[in-house]
Amino acid sequence: MRRLTNGGVRNPDTGILGYYDYLNNPTKRKCRMTEFTRRNWGKIIGPCGELLQLLDQLYKENAPDHYELQRRVIPPEYMLFNTVFSTVSVNKNFRTAVHRDKGDFRGGLTALCVLDGNYEGCYLALKSARKAFCLQVGDVLFFDSSLEHGNTEVHNREGSWRRISIVCYLRCGLMSHTCETERSMRLRNQIMSDRLHADSADSVVNLNGVTGHLPPLCIPFKIAKTLSLTQHAALRFVSRRIKEGDGCVLALTMGLGKTLVSLTICYSYIYNNGPCDILIVAPKTLLQHWMQEAKKWKDYGLVFPGFIVLNNVDSSSFEDDLSNYEQQGTTTNPKKSYVFVINPGYIKSFLSRVKGFRPALIVVDEGHCISSKESKLREVLDSLHCSARVVLTGTPVQNNAEELYRLVGWVDDKVHSTLPQRDFNEFSNSINRYVNGDDSAFCDALFAQRYIHEWMSPYVFTVMKVDLPPLHDYIIICNFSAVQQKMFEERIKVDATDNLLCLKASEHRPYHLSTHPLCFLGFLTGIWRTGQVDIEEEPGEFEELGTYRLSRDDDALAKDCSSLLENGKLADFVALSGKLTALISILHSIFEKMEKAVIFSQYIGSQDFIARTLTAYKISVVTIRGKDCQQRRRRVVEMFRDDKNVLCLVVSTQIGAYGLDLTAANHVILWDTWWNPQVESQAIARCYRQNQSKAVIAYKLASGFEDATVLKAQARKRALFKCLINEETSQVVPGHDLVDYTSSEEDDDRRHLWETLKTCTLEGGKPAVTKIIRNIDTVKSERWI
Repeated sequence: MRRLTNGGVRNPDTGILGYYDYLNNPTKRKCRMTEFTRRNWGKIIGPCGELLQLLDQLYKENAPDHYELQRRVIPPEYMLFNTVFSTVSVNKNFRTAVHRDKGDFRGGLTALCVLDGNYEGCYLALKSARKAFCLQVGDVLFFDSSLEHGNTEVHNREGSWRRISIVCYLRCGLMSHTCETERSMRLRNQIMSDRLHADSADSVVNLNGVTGHLPPLCIPFKIAKTLSLTQHAALRFVSRRIKEGDGCVLALTMGLGKTLVSLTICYSYIYNNGPCDILIVAPKTLLQHWMQEAKKWKDYGLVFPGFIVLNNVDSSSFEDDLSNYEQQGTTTNPKKSYVFVINPGYIKSFLSRVKGFRPALIVVDEGHCISSKESKLREVLDSLHCSARVVLTGTPVQNNAEELYRLVGWVDDKVHSTLPQRDFNEFSNSINRYVNGDDSAFCDALFAQRYIHEWMSPYVFTVMKVDLPPLHDYIIICNFSAVQQKMFEERIKVDATDNLLCLKASEHRPYHLSTHPLCFLGFLTGIWRTGQVDIEEEPGEFEELGTYRLSRDDDALAKDCSSLLENGKLADFVALSGKLTALISILHSIFEKMEKAVIFSQYIGSQDFIARTLTAYKISVVTIRGKDCQQRRRRVVEMFRDDKNVLCLVVSTQIGAYGLDLTAANHVILWDTWWNPQVESQAIARCYRQNQSKAVIAYKLASGFEDATVLKAQARKRALFKCLINEETSQVVPGHDLVDYTSSEEDDDRRHLWETLKTCTLEGGKPAVTKIIRNIDTVKSERWI
């Protein structure tokens, strides 16, 4: 194309100076200085350095916002002659066709400068602006190279014109995870080689000590040897962002060790800056996990002068810790560093109790606490005026793209100046149109994806893949029994227009009904309300349910169920529920292999009903509930891990989906689907994480109601996540295009299981399962990088 654009005689004279990323080439080193630059460095260092520094100054004076952002995000090792440019394209007699530069940093600008020439025409035209710029020798144009642009015709005769120009820019690929990991591997190998014969294994090593471009990153040598390449890369990314005076987001898939990375960053920050306070904000369910991790890595040299995990400001232990903290600064108690790990619900109380608390570093675990539109935590943390902010998340996008915009904006609000909310919303709308099935929006969606990804990449370190055994994720569509179907039609209203439920996310009745008719009656009468409920419910929603009185039909059903159990007809009792029938068959196939399973449910009623049913089947089962104390949870996890006779764990999704290592099991059963698919991803990650040596199989049990409503919402959100985070152009697959996977299943044991599920008969004669779907098939994706 370049040859044709320039007359078709020969390829144009063009070359690249500086650094380049060869991500799609089979080269051993992907991110490096070009061969021409290495060979001719001595010749170009003088004149080229002066020219680029002059362009750098012009950039700073004429586009300060874009310049400042580019200066903050460019990796120091790729700053060509200490400018904001990493790369220079040199063109002689080169006229470009209309194109977009996909690899340039979109939060900044490209500098085009004509150095020499004698020509007419060859304007630079920007299609969307409907303008063409007549650049003469010595002219400089700063523009957004992601816009369609190209040169107009040259009016001189062929061979009678001359034009030499350069284009200076920042290559986004140099900031990619691939390049970051490659640098980390090179630096780590050099450090380990240098320290191989170190006198003391307890010494501290500077991970960035082998290069003068990066800020100090001092950590215990024992920790340095333990960290994975991804963790090394994440540490360098965070340290660089903090050095630049802003924050970042660590978007690591579950099981990659975000907590260890965070503790290591805290250690390094204290080591480099002296006594200071650090605030870690973590959900209540993760506080014990943080405490255990700090204790675990203490033997590796990760020791903090003060480490306080706080869940309740009224506790006596907190008063003792606070007393020691407030007495600092005296001759007998000098100032030392404190790390506070606090539940978001107690932040305000803590700040009112500890006057003048000003942390030097803030770490927020589970970024959705910050990204939600109504986040009160965001306002509270803003009042602390701390710019060094680190957000940890495995799911930077849960419901909509605006969450990502708020998350990136919180770690550095300057990024909003280069991508205003209005422009971001337009990009988001283009992506949503394609995700929801509008094929005509493909080109706009693809451009929007690339733009958003490159805009956020300097602030978001993303690794969504992990080197683990295979994960097989299935959706199992279960039928209602005749009794369930009748109760569904009589007790739960259906929208007549499209035969779908008029539901809120707080509507819980269908989930209890899909467990079992008896579970549904128990929920209506308030039996399952005697203890703590594992999900948030709207006040007053159950006031009516608590006063519900059983009808004659309800009494008759309860007596029939009781009779079935008393007469040992357990199979008939189970046959009143499609999900329960499928569960028993799945568990039998698992236990035949002497493997273990974890069952996640969001409701106390369902958890209790499942546990009682499995006990009736003489299946050894243990449970973890929301009301359980940390000590009991730990004992149950240890029993499940160590006791070969305990084959099944029933656990609350909201409690068990965070901070637990359940790799003793390689089967995950999701009993009830929820609107946010990332909650289920977190649950699966309890088993599918580091230390897992077996393939993991996930079974998502869904009733017809969930198939018609919740699964569609989940697919849309998963497609959006892939678009924004996984660099994939993704679209929801319509339900009528999803085929049953039974006959396509390659694993003989699983194919036999699917066939068994579809032949099991429920009360009323329907099969227990109607369809088996691979979760991956609900979204079609194509990588664009």
